[in-house]
Amino acid sequence: MEVSTRFLESQSLLFRSTYRQIEYDQSTTQQNEEFLLGRLEYNGRIKKRFIVAGAFYETGSGMEAKKEYSYLEVAPGQGVYTWIDYNGNNVQELNEFEPAVFLDEANFIRVYSQTNEYIRVFTSQLSGNLSLDPSKIMNRKKKFAAFIGRFHNKSFINFIKKSSGSSFNDMYLPYTTEATDTNIISENNSWRNVLSFNRGSTKFGITWTHNEIRTRALLTNGFENREQIKDEVKLNWNISKSITLQLPGLIGFRSFDSEFFPQNNYNIEELGIKPGISWQNGTKFRFSVLGDYTERKNTITGLEQAIIRKAGIELKFSAASKGIVQANLNMLYINYSGESSNSIEYIMLEGLKDGRNFTWNVTAQRYIGKNLQLNFIYDARSSEGNPVIHTGNIQLRAFF
Repeated sequence: MEVSTRFLESQSLLFRSTYRQIEYDQSTTQQNEEFLLGRLEYNGRIKKRFIVAGAFYETGSGMEAKKEYSYLEVAPGQGVYTWIDYNGNNVQELNEFEPAVFLDEANFIRVYSQTNEYIRVFTSQLSGNLSLDPSKIMNRKKKFAAFIGRFHNKSFINFIKKSSGSSFNDMYLPYTTEATDTNIISENNSWRNVLSFNRGSTKFGITWTHNEIRTRALLTNGFENREQIKDEVKLNWNISKSITLQLPGLIGFRSFDSEFFPQNNYNIEELGIKPGISWQNGTKFRFSVLGDYTERKNTITGLEQAIIRKAGIELKFSAASKGIVQANLNMLYINYSGESSNSIEYIMLEGLKDGRNFTWNVTAQRYIGKNLQLNFIYDARSSEGNPVIHTGNIQLRAFF
């Protein structure tokens, strides 16, 4: 069943519902299944696009197998995770795999496999976006109105929840605040808000970006919760036609909570500033000097702390219809206190080590005719007491 309507010329509403029933032969042990799917969708523009909004809510039910996961080794550089033998027993254990920071370490992927146990699952999802642009309705001849008109705000939300519970909240609400709700099968929530002042200005602008991501899963070995919150304020100032100053500052929080691997749990608070200045000659050449000062602390124990100081340069050369060449060199000095050779150290230091570190990169992109693109990527890094690691990657892409 589907019903749609349009009202006020610039707004629309859609409702869709589907019901399906599956009956299995009596000779099988499979239980009969019922599936229900409903969707409500809205799109609208209000006051000359001062407000642009879109949202949809979806709910459904069905049968789903319980899952467990393992890690599978793939070709070097083609994976997502890296294995670090923390206890030195040369056995790949589930709590020894981390999201790879560098390409040469990305040698594993996470594979989910279904078990023979099926459960009834209720799924609910809410997604939406909202844009506010005061310049569409403000009188620019008035100073205060013109000032308000320089602001612009965009918001995006996405809540998805799968639950085995039978209450109204479990079946129809896509969000829960209970961290140990045993009815939760999986949950993925994200919220992004971007507030801009002087958006699109060629002279001066400020942007405040707020990001929240939360994932929750119930696996065969227990709960796994991840959360990331980051606020970043970025100032862009074009001092002249060729010189640009950037001054981003950020406050962030990351957490991981595992029921089966509590030794890997962390709550990392982060505070940093990343100034940079660029000189650009026309559209072909750009030279940048970049800095970074970041402090991180694991608040669970208070023992793991890191101060990261970074200085670097970046060169970029681009030629229309031919390609792009970009190179950078960074020196990082890290002060780290806490237990080494564990998951928390790898995450806090992003794969680097205490002391002086160097990273450098060269990327070349070349267009061959109209349909081919050749990419060459070279990465390298060096840490005190460790050998230099070089990684090369060549890709050929065809466009049809």
